[in-house]
Amino acid sequence: MKMKKVILFQVLVLLSTSLMAQNQKPAQTTAKPQTKTQQPAKGQAKTNQPPVNVLGNHFAQKYSIASRWNDPDVAKDALYDLIVEYPSSDSLIFALALYYYENQKYPSAVIISQDLLTRTPKNPQVLELAANGFEGLNLFDKALQNFESLYLITNNSATLYKMAFLQYELKRYEEALASHDKALTIKPDFADALNNRGNALQDLRRHEEALASYDKALAIKPDFAEALNNRGLALQELQRYEEALASYGKALAIKPDFAKAHFNLGNAFDNLKQLDAAAASWHRALEIDPSHAQARASWIFARQQLCEWSGLARESQALRERLTHDKSAKVVPFTLLALPGIQPSEQLSCARRFAEEIYGGSLSCPPLCEGAQRQAEGQKLRIGYLSADFGEHPVSHLLAQVIELHDRSSLEVFGYSYGVDDQSLMRRRLQTAFDTFRDVVTMSDAAAGAKPEAAKPAAEPTAATPGSASLEQAPAKSG
Repeated sequence: MKMKKVILFQVLVLLSTSLMAQNQKPAQTTAKPQTKTQQPAKGQAKTNQPPVNVLGNHFAQKYSIASRWNDPDVAKDALYDLIVEYPSSDSLIFALALYYYENQKYPSAVIISQDLLTRTPKNPQVLELAANGFEGLNLFDKALQNFESLYLITNNSATLYKMAFLQYELKRYEEALASHDKALTIKPDFADALNNRGNALQDLRRHEEALASYDKALAIKPDFAEALNNRGLALQELQRYEEALASYGKALAIKPDFAKAHFNLGNAFDNLKQLDAAAASWHRALEIDPSHAQARASWIFARQQLCEWSGLARESQALRERLTHDKSAKVVPFTLLALPGIQPSEQLSCARRFAEEIYGGSLSCPPLCEGAQRQAEGQKLRIGYLSADFGEHPVSHLLAQVIELHDRSSLEVFGYSYGVDDQSLMRRRLQTAFDTFRDVVTMSDAAAGAKPEAAKPAAEPTAATPGSASLEQAPAKSG
């Protein structure tokens, strides 16, 4: 309703301005256009065609009545009629673009606002409308470009926040972090920005800093359920599972039907080997949000481990149908391996979607080294092994002797671990077997790809399944 009131205000302001201009028009004009207000020739009978100002008043009244009676199609027609009468009016054209945006007809809103920007390229209202329209179309790159242009004009925290929100959605986490930091220098008590800043830090694997950012948001807004959920995720990454449970509990006390918090609560119970509680939480998440594919996959996997077979075939089929028909549904590929009847093509499709979702930001980044830098110094070939299973795990038992028997005269062998350090003898054996062994679970991709002697683990590793968590962005509001 707020946007509709803005449109009506724009129309009425335009109308009153136009009528005043006509009442005060100069005595002499040049190149007078042939319009409906042209006087008939001498001796010619007068027609019933009303003058422009009367037409304009008629269409404005038509728009006002249609808006009041909630008839958007008639209101739109009235706007077009007004634009025909006043074709040079940027305000009316902008009002039409607003109408389309309000009614979620984003392509038309974008086209009209882009036309307006050719006439008024630095108009803040039009830039913001174009940006919001592109965002409505999920064209985040174009939306970001318009918000960046808007920020050069407005220099305000709300625009920076929108930029950061879109940078995060585009998986440009470093840029999102920088934009949030700028916004917070302008408005330090911006709780939403502090929450989303924490999300960017989470994806950069800077979990302690993320936790501090969530705590600052909660100090400003204690009932911020989304921040409590995200805080629980940071605590999980730091293996502080009991504290994570408490944080999720607080989020759910504020927002009982918070599906993502129920799902993450299940993950925390799973980390604590409380499978019954985990299954119950995942099932609750699914009851609230039946479209939550990962909650369904985790619940099925837990029930298989608990030998609860009743209705499992039906649930498995529902998951497969969801993954087939909804290309936005994403599931950790490992959970599908035990799904009865799953086909290789389904597993491949799932793995591709998962990789794009979790690692798309990294894959879009430029290479960490180029050209001659790719050539290692010396004559030895460097081989790297990346695994979450360097510990008491069948993979390690199969691999350990292979690593030990590599010919060190021609090979230099690196181990990169992104799994939990279980303090086992097998873990110690592998650390000795590799020429260089690095724990990269909490590192950013850039840090993990740095020279071996330059990279150091930022914190203890996590046992969380990669990509299984549900971070919650605070909504990006503008204007």
